[in-house]
Amino acid sequence: MDGSLEQYGSQNNSIKVRSTQPLCPNEGHFPLNDDSCSQLFIKCEYSQQSRRVEGQIYRCPKGFVYWTISRRCERIHKLSNCPTSRYEVNNSIPVEWINIGSKRRNMKI
Repeated sequence: MDGSLEQYGSQNNSIKVRSTQPLCPNEGHFPLNDDSCSQLFIKCEYSQQSRRVEGQIYRCPKGFVYWTISRRCERIHKLSNCPTSRYEVNNSIPVEWINIGSKRRNMKI
């Protein structure tokens, strides 16, 4: 994906995403940008209300990154050769607790 991510002031908590390709080509989990590993990713689901696939930005729990190979949040220490992009994000972006490697739902954010 050819895109970029910009976060604006913490008062409006908005994120602007630019991409030349669809962010949600199908249902599932997809990278936000060209990053192989990132804190952020897009979770795409079919909406009964709009009758189309819609995406929402999620972040991985602390100590995890979204890996494009497995399409889930993996522990950082398992991906030593993975260049990680870090974004300044606040708590308004939901944390993914289901699609993670070595599932642990009792971790701190």
